[in-house]
Amino acid sequence: MKKLLSMIAALLLCLSAAAHAEGVLVPGWDQLPAGQLTEARDAINARLDQLSREAAAGKSMTFSGRGQGIINGFDLQEGAYAYMITLAEPVTGTMVICEDGKNYTARHYNAYSSYAHAAHYKKPMAIDYITMDFETDWTLTVTPLPDASSAVASGTGSGVSGFFLPSAAQQVEISVTAQTDGYYDVSVLEANIYRTNISGHSASYGTLEAGETRTSTYLLAPDREVFGYVWFVNCPAGFSWSISCK
Repeated sequence: MKKLLSMIAALLLCLSAAAHAEGVLVPGWDQLPAGQLTEARDAINARLDQLSREAAAGKSMTFSGRGQGIINGFDLQEGAYAYMITLAEPVTGTMVICEDGKNYTARHYNAYSSYAHAAHYKKPMAIDYITMDFETDWTLTVTPLPDASSAVASGTGSGVSGFFLPSAAQQVEISVTAQTDGYYDVSVLEANIYRTNISGHSASYGTLEAGETRTSTYLLAPDREVFGYVWFVNCPAGFSWSISCK
């Protein structure tokens, strides 16, 4: 009961403050008509949403759900980000990101237990909402990516590298080893100075059998239009991978 009374008191204080901010006298707030109380409530909700977005920008955020779900909007600062999905069990599914009021990025995934996606924003970005559709429990983590000194990266299962820029054109060796049968995809995202956000493209992909290793090469050729790269890998949990410069 005390907790309930405290919550009511806090709400009344907020209503009074919002009413005062709109030029309505604080005393007698309880006599205000429904219309003005609704306006005060909407002002409070808008301010809370603003504070939530400001607190989230530039920090790692985690969301969870099951089946179909909608993640409410938040703001991101300029930079590179990893979108990591972890599932309770391997299933196919879709994540759709709506950003800046107009851009829709749809990602369709194979039957993995985790998925990686990278994005770069050359200006602060308003994420309007994200829809998730996986027939199991899911967790989405959005994390700012640190700057990396080189293109070198490694890991097990799906993952994302740091944000890097080679000083010159480089030949990169990509090696993937399978512990189970399955499909993998190693992609690279190029941050372009003329586009706000771009999707990555495959650098190496294919189907491997358990115990098999595949090695391929990829040419990184930076130019004046590209100011950074990110590797992101999607594969079964038992796959190990490494990326090195020759």
